[in-house]
Amino acid sequence: MFWVKFCAFYNLFCGLLHVAFLWIWRGQKSWHSLSPRVATTLDIFNIQLAIVFFLVFYAYFFHAAAILTTPLGRTLAIGMLLFWVARAMDELLPGARSVGLLLFILLGVAAHAVALWPARRWEGGGSPP
Repeated sequence: MFWVKFCAFYNLFCGLLHVAFLWIWRGQKSWHSLSPRVATTLDIFNIQLAIVFFLVFYAYFFHAAAILTTPLGRTLAIGMLLFWVARAMDELLPGARSVGLLLFILLGVAAHAVALWPARRWEGGGSPP
């Protein structure tokens, strides 16, 4: 259950970070070179990601047992694991931003994978500790 709660706070942090991006990027010179359409699209994309991260935080934090014991919960958990795997692969493409960001994303991959591991024990019945 610890790792599910850890994933909850990991996703909460990512949601807050994506909300902060709305202000962080405004101060960068590269932001001002974007067309208004592209800048607005990036803002909307960050808001959408933040909403998803906040919803995942809610599900993982307040319904941790359901995440591990129900088909819908495991589907959500597997989906988030695949999201972080894809995000890590994106960071490995040429022009990646930083090693620190890659390590942070790999932490998300590892945490979501470890959080799912106990779910295999409970598939045959029983309940989580």
